Amino acid sequence: MPHDTPFGNYLNNAVRIEDFNIMANTLSVEKNANVILITDACRSGKLAGSDNRGKALIGEQLNKVEKNEIRMASCEADQDSEENEVWGNGRGAFSYFLLNGLKGLADDGEKDGVITLQELSAYLAKKVPDEVSKITQKDQNPVSLGKPNKLMAIVNDSILKSLATQSVISTTSGDLSFPDPFLRRAIERTSMQKF
Repeated sequence: MPHDTPFGNYLNNAVRIEDFNIMANTLSVEKNANVILITDACRSGKLAGSDNRGKALIGEQLNKVEKNEIRMASCEADQDSEENEVWGNGRGAFSYFLLNGLKGLADDGEKDGVITLQELSAYLAKKVPDEVSKITQKDQNPVSLGKPNKLMAIVNDSILKSLATQSVISTTSGDLSFPDPFLRRAIERTSMQKF
């Protein structure tokens, strides 16, 4: 739904999911283009309407992945996409961790400076459910579809270093603490020793 779609009047301004599918499939199959479709929205409740079949249809449509497509959704079809002040001053948990992952925190394993869909999906599958459960006591499980080895981002060490610096916690003893194992690896990756 565009920002100006009136509540309860989706036919007025909303974009049909089928239109996204047609556009993505046309670009992917006919034009051989790489298509990445990321949705950070609840796929339940008012978006799907009151008919339970509407919820299932939306989930089915978002899960149609063709040739060169990657689709990422913030939650499963029966879940809400949670927002809270703790995630970037009020953004959604999914978009908050998606951006951090793309900035380099998802570069796990080989630490080769690239983020694949598989690495990003694994990062989101760990961070989003854990954080959402801790903060809101609700379930939110991101969904990712597409070729696992597809390149999603190239790590910029200066951006990763800046992200790691912002997230360091100073303990009462004056030692630096890295409560997040992804941040600890990011700091090790950028060879940061003292701040």
